[in-house]
Amino acid sequence: LKDTIRDADNIRGFMPLCEGRPLMEGYMKKALLSLTILLLMAGCTKPQQDNPVVGGWTQVEDKTVTEDLQKIFDQAMEKESENYTAIELLETQLVAGTNYKFLCETEDKKQVIVTIYADLQGNAEVTDIEELK
Repeated sequence: LKDTIRDADNIRGFMPLCEGRPLMEGYMKKALLSLTILLLMAGCTKPQQDNPVVGGWTQVEDKTVTEDLQKIFDQAMEKESENYTAIELLETQLVAGTNYKFLCETEDKKQVIVTIYADLQGNAEVTDIEELK
């Protein structure tokens, strides 16, 4: 036994073999690969607060009023008597469609928050206008 340990120079000589390789080597590689994948997946997931919550308001990171958002805003504002300019998008709320809260400015430079509901068919309407003080 002492000669075997000296010749093997490691523990592989005592492991059962599978196709000429130590049997545990395959298991250890799979375990290491699984652990690596798990750690990578954990690092790639976004925090829960960034994921939309049905029924809850979510603050947006990019507050830019894009062309698509401007179309929704313009469609909803067609029925309003006062003119508002969308400055930025503040929040969204996922419902049976989407609610949007826009920070807006009136012609006389007052700021308001306009809430717009856009349904799944592409219709949009103002549901609330809140003056900021």
